[in-house]
Amino acid sequence: MYFRHSLPIVLALLTFGAMLPGCTLSRAAYGYVQSPENLPKISVNFPIYAEKGAESMAGAISAALPTSIQRIETTHGGKFDSLPAIIVCATEACYQHYTVIPGTAAETLRNKRITINGEKILNEKRDAVQLFTHELSHHYWGSQGVGFQPRWFEEGLAVWVSNGGGAENVSVQAAEQAIRTGTTIHPTLNSGLWNYLTQTQSPPENNWHMYYRQAGMFVQYLHDSDPIAFTHLLEALRTTKDLQQAWPIAYKQNLDELWSQFVKEIQDKSTEQNRRKGARLGLPREWQKR
Repeated sequence: MYFRHSLPIVLALLTFGAMLPGCTLSRAAYGYVQSPENLPKISVNFPIYAEKGAESMAGAISAALPTSIQRIETTHGGKFDSLPAIIVCATEACYQHYTVIPGTAAETLRNKRITINGEKILNEKRDAVQLFTHELSHHYWGSQGVGFQPRWFEEGLAVWVSNGGGAENVSVQAAEQAIRTGTTIHPTLNSGLWNYLTQTQSPPENNWHMYYRQAGMFVQYLHDSDPIAFTHLLEALRTTKDLQQAWPIAYKQNLDELWSQFVKEIQDKSTEQNRRKGARLGLPREWQKR
């Protein structure tokens, strides 16, 4: 989960304040100002802090950090200026202490820190390194001054670069089947704080893992189908700070056209699989299309 803060934190919290109870706004402000300095630092080379009981998970993240950095810099097309503080909590109480929105598996505060909820990750049998890499993608864009972009793009990019972090509970096959039946995300290019807070659709099947998985698959499709255009898109995004402005710089086709092509590719893949299966079983050709 990505929560972007600097000057926009004030606007975001004020906007949330109009929507949520006062205690929620107070909780957000409290979480933002906390420092990790009272936790043991477990790495000489990186700003990684761990609550007692989370040392093993923090060690795994520390060991994977150079690879995560390299992967993000390679796919996103730019270097990190600096790393945020990285806090790995063993308990929900610790996680609540350092985060704006408790109860999630991980959270990024722009230019400040990444917090990992070790208790939730272990209970749900999720991958801490994948989730951390997902959050590191959010930190990268925040450090570039890019924030409040369409959620499908921000989360899809992070899922793709982390090999599925944030979407672990929904397989590619399950997401493809949902897309074939019309249970899909609906990508748009609308950017900005207000759009981010008010226009993110409910997830397909009321499942955010499904939302993240489909978003990650579509971002991967954009990359794989035209790597040059995708690279130009990220370059333009670093310059314009707005996906809606960056899109026509990189792509001649509009977003809806590319989404339709992505869906058709998944549908055609299913048809071809059915044809091959039918041929193996000796079914009549007209049945093989079903």
